Amino acid sequence: MTDSSYPVYGIILIQKGMIQDIILLESSLSISQAMSKFSQWHILDYSDYYISPGLIDLNCRKEWESYSTMTKAALSGGTTFILEEPSFYNQNNDQSELYCDIGSVKIVTDLNIDSQDDNCLAYKAYLFQPCANIQSLSNVDMLLQVADIKKMPVFIDPNLPDPRMLFMASPLRLEKAQDHKDKEVINTGKAFAAAFADGESDEGSEEKEHPEAIRTVSLLEDEIETFKSPSDRISLENIAFLRLSDTSKRSSGLEEPIVVEEIKVDMKNKRKGSHTIYDDLDMRIKENQKNIEVLCMAEANTYLGAGSTSFSGKSEREKPASRRRPPGLSINTAPKTSFTMDYTFFLANCPETWELQGIQGVLQKIHSKTHVHFQNISSAVGINAIRQRSETHKNISCEIPAPHLFFNTQSIGKTDTRFKSFPPFRSASNFNLLWDLLKMRAITSISSQHVLIEPGHKALDTGSFQNALNGVCSIGLGLQAVWSTINIPITKTEQLEHYLVRISKWFSLHPAKILGLENRGSISKGKYADLIIWNPYCRTETEVCLEYQQVCPFVGKEMFGRIEKVYVRGNLAYDSGKFNSCGIRVIDKSS
Repeated sequence: MTDSSYPVYGIILIQKGMIQDIILLESSLSISQAMSKFSQWHILDYSDYYISPGLIDLNCRKEWESYSTMTKAALSGGTTFILEEPSFYNQNNDQSELYCDIGSVKIVTDLNIDSQDDNCLAYKAYLFQPCANIQSLSNVDMLLQVADIKKMPVFIDPNLPDPRMLFMASPLRLEKAQDHKDKEVINTGKAFAAAFADGESDEGSEEKEHPEAIRTVSLLEDEIETFKSPSDRISLENIAFLRLSDTSKRSSGLEEPIVVEEIKVDMKNKRKGSHTIYDDLDMRIKENQKNIEVLCMAEANTYLGAGSTSFSGKSEREKPASRRRPPGLSINTAPKTSFTMDYTFFLANCPETWELQGIQGVLQKIHSKTHVHFQNISSAVGINAIRQRSETHKNISCEIPAPHLFFNTQSIGKTDTRFKSFPPFRSASNFNLLWDLLKMRAITSISSQHVLIEPGHKALDTGSFQNALNGVCSIGLGLQAVWSTINIPITKTEQLEHYLVRISKWFSLHPAKILGLENRGSISKGKYADLIIWNPYCRTETEVCLEYQQVCPFVGKEMFGRIEKVYVRGNLAYDSGKFNSCGIRVIDKSS
């Protein structure tokens, strides 16, 4: 059902794994009456739950787990289809069982751009080399031409890192995985590369002395547990551009945010003329680019890690005639703490201009009918550039990883290398802007961007962000993470019901359209019966399988949404912790 803004009451008729029909019922009709009216059918009563379409994950990579483990975790979170990217580090011939459907994406480089498609469903290209085994693509024009001829969607990682700063963030990026663990890193405690904001100059120094705080309609910083600064960090709340609610309003609970539809009305009433909510968004994103919170925190934490210095030795005043040399000065320096164990150091060397430059370069090459989907981006300014171009180019889209809509820099403690990822988790102000972009339809879809890096390669023992491999373990947790964040500021049931439908579009309908999956993505007649039976208002503590426990940042987090059952092509694949292997390899978009 894609034409309704709110959940509807009805019956889904399923036959041979396909949705044959949908019968809408009057809300006044009781369950017993409905069961009696359609007694000739075998009706399963899920009236106590919500039914959503199965999730489609467009960004997932298998590394140190089996297909069985990965697809089980995906299925338990409502994912019925995964688009898998080839492994970076741990390539093996795994033939284990599949519990949800899987398709493949082909990594396109300058060397294989003309080769056969190998039954893939999409092309993906990196503008920079992400690891030792994967090469980059420089000829984007040819890729777009080939994809247009073969009717293939193109996924692009647009990051164009500065080599010097990338070395400071991940100096072992092009080393083999086994060399990351114990290899000593150069330059671990002398300086960090991003001493000033990348691309900034002092030309715009004639600013107001006290600029207005950026207004956000998203979450409030001090009401979210994950926004609390770690105890061993410097709190820079006065630097972060976040609007905090008045203390008088906080006493009664969370301040209710203004939803996007209401903003449109308020903006029109407040501003006469052509100024729109998108102009307001552009202004706030531009202001956020001047936010040097991360750089300040990185520099401050660098000084904190320098250790304390004490001076000893007395220089007594002697008679002028003696002219004796004063006794020597003794300097005692406490042991230094490597600031490469601090996430802000890593982030300071991953500026948002990396994303923006690559996005702008790709956008210059596309025409109005080109199908391009941007992945692995997390900066509001980069996503906003895509939004601006999408006004004239309707076939471009972008996604955001679900963890980036749940965590931000203030969620990350010192040495917590579980969060090392490309794209990086950015500031709280960028986090709020991402939510605004999502609500205003600038972000098309949400993926997991799941990568399981085993604990040894995550440098959990040393806490070194330079040694740790990139990747966040997040599969099967995106729906609950996003839904839980929505539940924090919104209290009205009507608004929450509206977002239940929008979540289905972000996780199911839009990914299916991007990939061209004709039979998936919504609860509609003629499509596969990929269904989630769940209770969105049930609170649960996040649990994951044994392989994920040490590296998954969601472990122990209380989130909304309990998945009860999941159907894959009409087959009951998950039932309250019990699994049924019914996944297949998908090589044809119509299958």
